[in-house]
Amino acid sequence: MKLHSLIPLLVAALVVGGCKKENNPIAPQQPQGISGTFALESIDGSAPPIVINSNASLTERLISGSLVFVPDGNSRMTLLFEMRYSNGSVSTYSEGSPFTYSLTGTSINFSEDGEPFASGRILDNSSRIQMIVDSVSVVWVKLS
Repeated sequence: MKLHSLIPLLVAALVVGGCKKENNPIAPQQPQGISGTFALESIDGSAPPIVINSNASLTERLISGSLVFVPDGNSRMTLLFEMRYSNGSVSTYSEGSPFTYSLTGTSINFSEDGEPFASGRILDNSSRIQMIVDSVSVVWVKLS
């Protein structure tokens, strides 16, 4: 599933940071310096689980999310959802998608298939990242 199609449903986001100048004028500059796994901390100040859809027969919640960043600008987001049905049954599923990012200082731009879908910034000396998608703030905290 494409990230930009998940955003309206989840109001989710991504983030990363740090950069290093390349001395090779032929090679394109790639993001450098920050890599690792980040966990979803909050969406507009609310910590997961977050209800994203609810009606008489179903409650769907975003349970958790992770972002895995590598220094070359490629990354992946995975989100875990829970579905609770009125008959008492519960199921979970996950959605994931690769994306790319670029860095300028502490600013981050996110793209999927070459199309920008979010911006963000590095917080707290690279231990947290804030992503802004359609005016929604999504914060991620570094795990590793």
